[in-house]
Amino acid sequence: MKNKKVDYNQKVLEVKNLRQYFQTGWGKKKLTIKAIDDISFDIYKREVFGLVGESGCGKTTTGRTIIRLYSPTDGTIKFNDRIIGAGHSGNIHRIKKAKKEAKLEQIKADSYKYSRYLILEEYKQLVNSKKIEIYRLKSELDKVIFEIKQPLREFSDKKNELDRSYKLDKSDVLYQKRLEIDRIKGSNFYNTYITSKNQIKELRIIANGHIEQARQSIIDETVLLKEISLIEEKLQKDIKAIRHKNKKTNTRFSYLFDKEIKQKIAELKKQKVLDLKKLNDDYKNNLVKLENTAPDVMVIKEKIEHATKEFAQKIDELSASILVDKENLKKALNELSDRKKENPSEFSVDYNAISNVKAQLKETIKIEKQGIKDAKENNKNKVPKELYLKRNEALKNAKVTFKKEISKLREELKLLEKKSQKYNETKAKCRELKKSFRSELDGIKATLVKETDIMSRMQMIFQDPIASLNPRMVVREIIAEGLRIQGIHDAKVIDEKVFGALKLVGLLPEHASRYPHEFSGGQRQRIGIARALVINPEFIIADEPISALDVSIQAQVINLLNELKEELDLTILFIAHDLSVVKYFSDRIGVMYYGKMVELAPADELFKNPLHPYTKSLLSAIPHPDPIFEKDRKREIYDPIIHDYAVDKPSFREIKEGHFIYANDVEFEKYKKELDKK
Repeated sequence: MKNKKVDYNQKVLEVKNLRQYFQTGWGKKKLTIKAIDDISFDIYKREVFGLVGESGCGKTTTGRTIIRLYSPTDGTIKFNDRIIGAGHSGNIHRIKKAKKEAKLEQIKADSYKYSRYLILEEYKQLVNSKKIEIYRLKSELDKVIFEIKQPLREFSDKKNELDRSYKLDKSDVLYQKRLEIDRIKGSNFYNTYITSKNQIKELRIIANGHIEQARQSIIDETVLLKEISLIEEKLQKDIKAIRHKNKKTNTRFSYLFDKEIKQKIAELKKQKVLDLKKLNDDYKNNLVKLENTAPDVMVIKEKIEHATKEFAQKIDELSASILVDKENLKKALNELSDRKKENPSEFSVDYNAISNVKAQLKETIKIEKQGIKDAKENNKNKVPKELYLKRNEALKNAKVTFKKEISKLREELKLLEKKSQKYNETKAKCRELKKSFRSELDGIKATLVKETDIMSRMQMIFQDPIASLNPRMVVREIIAEGLRIQGIHDAKVIDEKVFGALKLVGLLPEHASRYPHEFSGGQRQRIGIARALVINPEFIIADEPISALDVSIQAQVINLLNELKEELDLTILFIAHDLSVVKYFSDRIGVMYYGKMVELAPADELFKNPLHPYTKSLLSAIPHPDPIFEKDRKREIYDPIIHDYAVDKPSFREIKEGHFIYANDVEFEKYKKELDKK
């Protein structure tokens, strides 16, 4: 969507040569991850700048580096012409490079040293080429040995497969037999036996109950002796009946269990032994057959020894030639030294050139060190010293002017009578002068913007609406957190601003007392937007604010951001991976791939004339609602191997007004022809 209000004369954000590297591992395993690698772009007043690319291309890292969640490795970030972040690794690299170049220039100014340098360089190139050849021969020898050992590996793989198959089959036999035994134990016969045992337990419990009942009856003094004797007789009969039934049941089921169950289990165990024996015999037969096909180890050893001798001979020859080259180097250097002793006038030294090089190097180092110092100061959240001096000078001048004018008015007051009209007018002028002086002082002090004030004008909407909200805080506390950091502690002011922010994003004041888990995904994202808007920012980084939401809710959030942008004159960096959404919402679009900005153009231009293969790949991945078109849609797969950057190095350059492309000279001409055809 094109915004007519974009002011392309006022830059809000300037990103130049930004690099963000991360170090992982240590020692030999230390690795540098280039999350952002030398990207540059500007964002103008009231513009929505879209940043797109696949996951892991560096979009989120760019946003977080801009808002200073990360300290940049190199490059500068300016917000409203004020540096808010700077890295200094590039300065260190440039100092090292300048020293190296200066050293070479000084050598060139001395003809003897330069001749010596050329001899040494020639020797280094010669030795390096031979060392590379030795490395190549060793690698080739490893490949040859690998191929010779291939039959041994194949035999070992077959044997391992046979062993694995035997173990699996054996485990399967044991498992099946154990399963069948468990099945017998789980049959109706076995269940009947268990049920009988449970009945016996119940009868014993009943008997114990009768005994306890009898005891209680005996204790009761109101029970007659006749009743006691009747209870005892009944108890004896019940106990005898229970014992008889218990004995009969135990004998019958024990006999049946021993006869039937044990017989079946014995048969299964016998079958298990037979199956395992057959399996073992088959394994031994197959193992004998396999061992008959085993490669001859002695033959393989002989082949390896022969190949090793052949390559060792070539490697020894090259190593010996390196020693010869070393001796030749010594001779050449000695000859050069003798020539200098015999004929000193043959060699000359340009001292003026050396002094100029040293002076230039000193100046370069001074500039780069100042850059390092400035970068460190900018990253300490401190206001530059010159701004303090400027403000103090303005305050001093204002005070001097005020003192002069107020002293004149006071002298006039002394000369006038107290009740005269002129006296009252002059006194009123004094009051007005004091009031204007205070306003002037406030204005001067306001020119010194603190770092926290600058960063408060820049806010971020995070990608995950669930993870970015504290589950232990109610919505009011979440949104008000930024206000408290800015020094606002009045409860009425906080409530007014929080409720206003909630109203802006379509939520109600009563939502302020709820916790994040009580909201839907879209509502949580609205809370995140309200948190960013509550301190009236000028610039917002929206880090994939819709990627975790449903399609219908995505449309609501995009429309909300669009309305807020128009209402509050916001400038937005919109990070996403869906180009169709970015086109609708953004004025310009930058495409990132593996930390590089590969293409940048106005939204309509990028969709009309995509040039970089990666951009074309992203555009071809956009689904189309028309099923007929979707059926015939061709996907373009981007393969970075198509670029040849070995000699012709690429750079980010303008191919058309407002349209930038990452390409080398050959690709640039190719893209130009492609544009001309369109």
